[in-house]
Parts: sequence; structure tokens; C-alpha cells
Amino acid sequence: MGPAYRLLALDLDGTLIDRSLQFRPAVQAAVAAAQAAGVTVTLATGRMVRTTRPFADQLNITSPLICYQGAHVQALSGEVIYDNPLDGALAAQIVQLAAARDIYIQAYINDELYIAAERPEADEYRSFSTVPLPVHAVGDLAAWVRTNPPTKLLWIAAPELLLETLDRWGAQFQGQASIFRSHDRFGEAAAPDSSKGVALAVLAAQLGIPRAQVMAIGDRQNDAPMLQWAGLGLAMGDADEHARSAADAVLPPFAEDGVAWAIQRWILEQPHDNN
Repeated sequence: MGPAYRLLALDLDGTLIDRSLQFRPAVQAAVAAAQAAGVTVTLATGRMVRTTRPFADQLNITSPLICYQGAHVQALSGEVIYDNPLDGALAAQIVQLAAARDIYIQAYINDELYIAAERPEADEYRSFSTVPLPVHAVGDLAAWVRTNPPTKLLWIAAPELLLETLDRWGAQFQGQASIFRSHDRFGEAAAPDSSKGVALAVLAAQLGIPRAQVMAIGDRQNDAPMLQWAGLGLAMGDADEHARSAADAVLPPFAEDGVAWAIQRWILEQPHDNN
């Protein structure tokens, strides 16, 4: 018999990497060991496909990737397995609300990044990418997304203002969009049926792996749906309250290689028979 968990979904930022954008050696080694044991590993992230792919390559991940907070699942071949963009008119409303508060907001369309105009926040966002990230300034972003429905929206604001937008827009668009926090300064909007949990269920079905054999690790509110859906959902030791409450167990923090600890405990220490 093989490992108890055949599919391992890993959040990226805050779980596998920090602002250095580097994998800790123990974590990278543990992921490789899980793969050698026959476990399929995927990344489940809010990032674009183009900015996720380099990290997947470093980990020798060949399975489809969950990107855009679960709004898009794509194989490395380019085959799209799942895609669920925001309604264009709704996206335009959110862009207009951001503009009225002078909040920087960006839209993701066909794995390209669109903004109204260049601002320092665009450079802040690009600093999270290990590859060049072109940004298209289109002027009237609301008009653009109305006719080009985006995969998701992301806005950047100081923490206090960000919390205000999350509360206000979350209430205003309840049932029409998923509004959530993905970083200390980042808020996001996606279609209501878009979440890492939905995407993980789609991917598991595609791979023929039952829910009970899926393990997921994350650290933020946007990870909570996949931690709830997975057969075993694990929150990092420095996770927020949303991820912790959704998880079956809490791991050591990032600085103590929580992912490596989890792989050792729930995958590598399980009995195997690969004959």
C-alpha cells in the first residue's frame, strides 16, 4: 500500500516561501521525499500561472496548478481544467468603488495584469514575482473589465483601510463575489464559486483521488476552504484565525519548517509498500 495521502496541496506565500521567495532546504527536501513516495504535489495559490510556474519547476511539480485563489486550474501543458472568472459588470463596480477611494486595484485577464495607471503599488506587487511581470495600463479599467471579465481582482491598501473594504464590499457583494484578504495589504475578489477548496475538489476528481486521501496546508483566510475540504487540512503555526479554525491540526510555524514537519508526520512515517 502507498501513502495514506496521495495528493498534497500546498499554499505558496507564507507556507512554502516568505518575502525572500526562497524555499527552505528542509521543506524542499521533504516535498521531494513525498513525491518519491508516490504523492502528487500541487501548488494552490492566489498567484498567476506565469508567476507560479517557476516555483513549481523548482519543486519538480508536474501536476496541474491551482492559481488565482482557485478560479483557475491549469496543466503545465497549458490545458485549462477549470476557469471561473468574475462577472464583468460586477468587476467594473468593484473597480469603480476602489477608484472612488483612490485605492490601487488590478485585474487579471488571460494571465496578464491590467491596471488603470502606473502607481507605486504596482511595483510593490511585482516585487513578489521571480520573473518579469508586464503590466498593461489601460486608463479606464472599469470599462476594460466590463467587456473583458477578469479571473480575479486584487487591491492594495494600508491594513486599516483594507479591513474596511473587506467588511463593506463583502457585505455589499455577498453571494455575488468572494471577497477576502490574502496578505497584510492585499484584498481580493473572485467569482462566488471560486476558492481553493472548489479547485482542489476539481483537481482531485481529475486525478481520480478521493477526498479522504487529500492533504492540504495553508496559512491564510483564502486557504480555509481547501483546509476544510481536504481529508486532512493543516494550518501553519503562524496562520491567521480563519486558517486555524478550518484546519484539523496546527503545525510548527514557517521558521520551524512546518511543511517539512507535516510531510514527515503524515506521509513519510506512514507504512509504504511500493512493490
